[in-house]
Amino acid sequence: MADLPSFSTKEFYWLASCFWGIITCKLVYDITGFISPFCFKGYGKLSDKEKMEWNNRGFSTFHALIAAWASLYLLLFSDLFDEDSSNDLIVNRSSVISNMFLGFSIGYFLSDLAMVFWHFPALGGLEYVLGCCWLEKLYHLYLQWHCIVLWVVDCKDFSVHLFFCSHV
Repeated sequence: MADLPSFSTKEFYWLASCFWGIITCKLVYDITGFISPFCFKGYGKLSDKEKMEWNNRGFSTFHALIAAWASLYLLLFSDLFDEDSSNDLIVNRSSVISNMFLGFSIGYFLSDLAMVFWHFPALGGLEYVLGCCWLEKLYHLYLQWHCIVLWVVDCKDFSVHLFFCSHV
C-alpha cells in the first residue's frame, strides 16, 4: 500500500481557509438575496440577472471589508511588521492569521471566478474572464515595479538592477 503524503499545519490552514472562503461566499450570497428585499425597495423590481449580479456584489463587498479589516489588524495590532520582531525581510514574513486570510481570499477569488463561468456571459461576460486571467500578469508587473522602486531607492549599481528587471 502506498504511503500518503502528510499535510503540514500550514497547508492544512491554507486548505481549510480556502474552503472557508468558498463557503462564506455562498452564505453571504444567499444572505444578501434574503435581506435585500427588506432593506432596498428596488430589489424586488430587479430582473433575475440583476439580482444575481447584486448578490454577487454583496459577497464581493463582504470580501473587501474582511480584507481591509485583516490588513489593518496585521499592520496595526499584530507584531508581524514590527521591525524588531524578526530578522526576515518584511515581504517574507507570515503568520497563521495572514496565511488564513490569504486562503480566505483565494476561496473568494475561486468562488467569483466560478460564478463568472457558471453564469457566463450574464455575469460580466468576456471582460470579467479576461480580468481574472490577468491577475497572473499583474503579479509579473508587480515584480517589475518592485525592481524600479529598488533601483530608485538604492541605485548603487544600475547595471545589476537593469539586468534583474529585464529578466523578471
